[in-house]
Order: sequence, then structure tokens, then C-alpha cells
Amino acid sequence: VFGWTNPTGDPPAGEPAIITKLGALITGQEATNTFLETLASGSLWERQVKAGQTYSVINTIIPSSWKYLLKNPNASGKVLRIKTITYTNFSTTATVARYRNPTITSNGDALTISKQRLSSGASVATAFYNNVMISNNGSLMESYRIDPGTTVRDYDLGLFIEPNENMYITITGGSVSAYVGMTWAEE
Repeated sequence: VFGWTNPTGDPPAGEPAIITKLGALITGQEATNTFLETLASGSLWERQVKAGQTYSVINTIIPSSWKYLLKNPNASGKVLRIKTITYTNFSTTATVARYRNPTITSNGDALTISKQRLSSGASVATAFYNNVMISNNGSLMESYRIDPGTTVRDYDLGLFIEPNENMYITITGGSVSAYVGMTWAEE
């Protein structure tokens, strides 16, 4: 009952048909109270932050650690949805390559993953490493240039890492005092 003033709590005559049509126009599905509550509760990212399902990692780049590995173990049963990858304080142009499912020789050093909301939510299922040893990069998914300054790649939760998939990122060029950060949700 979304704002109806009818004392019985029932919607006025004709309202359910309008709500159903609204849902069909927006999503191709019938609208329900759950659909309307979801629509009113914010973006997908905001809802996942509220639920404690979002995480971040940041690392200072030094020459030996320009290789990163994001692992989503099969046992996690979760799909990772990347929100952003941010490259900060680059003094020169660099090239980033992102690969799927490399052949891993050594994980390297585990980086600390932080929850976006400390008071609630599940523990992180993901592992994130630098100083990674890879014998085969895997499938190239994307390559792009980073200009000096700050570059934010906003995937808007549209980059998925399924259970038992890994993402390998290499950075060539750039500056030794730069930072790389990533935010993602697990669902």
C-alpha cells in the first residue's frame, strides 16, 4: 500500500491495473509490491551497500606488483559484480590489460579487502592478490590506456566474475607512486 489514503488499506478501484501496466512498461513484467519497494529503495549498488554485500581494495603500485589477481573460488557460490576500478596518481600514461582465467603459478601476496558497510553483511568470498606469478595470461577481455592523473573505469556492476573464475590485471608503464583500487558486490 504505497501512499493510499483509503482507511481500509485497499487501493482505490483501478489502481492495481495501473501498477501492473507501470511494471510492464518499465521491466516487461507485472509490478508487484516487492517490485515497487525495490524501485523506491535506491540503485542496485545502494541496496547492496545497505545489505553489506559490497567490498573494496586499494594498493600502492611498485614495479614488482603491477599484476593483480582477483579470485572467486568455486565454493563461494557468489557472483562478483565489479562496480569500479580506479587508477590514481599516475604521472605518465600506462596500459591496462584485463584477462579471464589465467594459469596461476603462485597467488602472490594477499591484499586486505574492506567491507563498505562494517556493521552488517556476509564476510568476503573473494581473494585479491598482487605480486602474482602467472604462466598463461588467459583470455584477453579488455585493454585500455590510463592517462596521467586519475582514471575511473565504471562498470556499474556490469562486469561479472562467476564462481570458479579469476580476473588477472596487468599494468604496463605508469608511475611508482600510483594507487589501484576496486569496488565490487557479491551476490
